Amino acid sequence: MEKSVKEGWNCALHNKDISISYKSSCLDACENDTSFNNFKSNRNYSQVVGCDSHGKPTCNMFYDWVVSNHPDFIKHFDKFKENDSIGGPPTFTCGEDGEFSPNTMRYAKAAGDIQKYFGDLTDSDIVEIGSGFGGQAKIISCINDIKSYTMIDCVEAIRLAKKCMSKYDLGFGQYYYDIDNIKIKDYHLGISDSAISEMNDDSFDFYLENILSKTKYTYCTMNDVYRKDISISKFKNIFSNVEVIPDRPSINTENECYILICEK
Repeated sequence: MEKSVKEGWNCALHNKDISISYKSSCLDACENDTSFNNFKSNRNYSQVVGCDSHGKPTCNMFYDWVVSNHPDFIKHFDKFKENDSIGGPPTFTCGEDGEFSPNTMRYAKAAGDIQKYFGDLTDSDIVEIGSGFGGQAKIISCINDIKSYTMIDCVEAIRLAKKCMSKYDLGFGQYYYDIDNIKIKDYHLGISDSAISEMNDDSFDFYLENILSKTKYTYCTMNDVYRKDISISKFKNIFSNVEVIPDRPSINTENECYILICEK
């Protein structure tokens, strides 16, 4: 079954200039190879997706966390660097392990959280709401022999994700759904990195009830502090176990971001 939902991203509703420039940067990267080779350094893109614009301190912060908490990831670092081989992101020297972008290290941090709370993802079907260019999918697949990864985002972002992922030799199924064509099915793991929390109430409810409710486990970073209690309550209506933990380390010093660790 497929369903459609209207644009519910708060940025698109309340800050149209940022939304328009972001989507334009996605389309430009899809249609122009010169733009594609540098889209991750385009401010119109980087101000929306991830933390590449935060520079070396942020990159080193996440690198230090990954090395300290998941030293087993070090053997995957060469594969992680493939995430920085396209799109021209800013990269910084991290210890003796070479250069990484802040985004890649942040995706590695999230992958570490997911491994800690949900264990091995071998042969898993994963869905991500707000998947951007597919960076989280790439990093998780470097660590786990997953079965499939489904990406859901706006039309422009999905077009760019398809182009990015086509550059890799990936051994798992990739499925792409824009907000006008979303397939409803069961998944082992759901992920949302400050995506569902940036939606209006109607879209928040749609994705929770139609996508995340179909997962066994869900990992959500949340920045909707203004409705935190309501959001947590909605997740508890779906999942039998919801653990709320601080988002640490964090790039967001203004909001008290948090993570929801959910299990059916």
